[in-house]
Amino acid sequence: MNDERRFLITGGVGFIGSHLTERLLHDGQSVTIIDDLSTGAWSNIRHLEHHPRLRVIIASATERDLITMSSITSPAPSESS
Repeated sequence: MNDERRFLITGGVGFIGSHLTERLLHDGQSVTIIDDLSTGAWSNIRHLEHHPRLRVIIASATERDLITMSSITSPAPSESS
């Protein structure tokens, strides 16, 4: 059984979000960060930027196009989950 889960963290480049991201990746999870870099510092995740289970989207979580794009490209949840 695969225990890998996918997490979405808004503000993942900030202090708290970057530490949460690091912990989840260390625990074998996949993480997508959405951050507009308005208050966070890229240096908080620089050591993670090439991690194979990390995806970073530079955008505001309130951008309508981002929400529309995500709902189209995300796979439907399985009924067995």
